[in-house]
Amino acid sequence: MNKTLLIIVVGIFLGLNPLVVKFSYAGLTDMFKNDFEYCMAKVYEEDKDLLFSGGQAYAAKLCAGASSGVKSCMKKVYEEDGDWAYAARACTGN
Repeated sequence: MNKTLLIIVVGIFLGLNPLVVKFSYAGLTDMFKNDFEYCMAKVYEEDKDLLFSGGQAYAAKLCAGASSGVKSCMKKVYEEDGDWAYAARACTGN
């Protein structure tokens, strides 16, 4: 009985995935990234399919100087504007 209950509880925990916030743009692994890595990943993923994309170098230039508040700032700016590159420029000052 205890094993069955444990399996059900673990199944519900993994199935509902409470670590992901409903309106968050971050994945489960993004909470382990530092702010610079988070910024780089978002800018690169958004711009990698565009014709004028600068790739990793462009993302690194935009995210240079990312400090402790950049991740939350980028999420707020992205909600308003919808562009990760703009959010990175606005929050890092680059």
